[in-house]
Amino acid sequence: EAVNGAIAARVQANAQNVQIVRADGTPGTEADLSGFGALKDISVKERKAGGAIGNLLFTYEKGTVSLLTEYNVRFVLGAAVEELTDREGNPVNMELLPSAYCVVTPAENGFVLYGGGYGHGIGMSQNGANEMAKKGKNYIDILTMFFHEVAVGG
Repeated sequence: EAVNGAIAARVQANAQNVQIVRADGTPGTEADLSGFGALKDISVKERKAGGAIGNLLFTYEKGTVSLLTEYNVRFVLGAAVEELTDREGNPVNMELLPSAYCVVTPAENGFVLYGGGYGHGIGMSQNGANEMAKKGKNYIDILTMFFHEVAVGG
């Protein structure tokens, strides 16, 4: 129910980034979701260059839903998460999944998400850059630490 509600919300926000298809292959709407039955599978159809999910497919008994864009993935998976913890096992309280840089694996009673942290997956850690700056590093040192084979003028 949480997944279907989140999908319906994303359809209302921007329908072109949510593709709902009935079992017979015809286009569906968010009204069809309640008749799709049980969620059978969640699979990654596309990853962006940084590794974040760009297209996530939900397969139901009687239809499918493709979520396009990282934000939609984060929104819908965030709504589905019963428990979100950091790498030390501490609870994290947020509704929007921190990142679409994650892996979805089937489990006995649903699915487990393993995530890659916070951010957009472009390669620069905001926390790491902040700590480097606190230690006196300048912007050229910071940028060249995260982005190799680039020239930065100063």
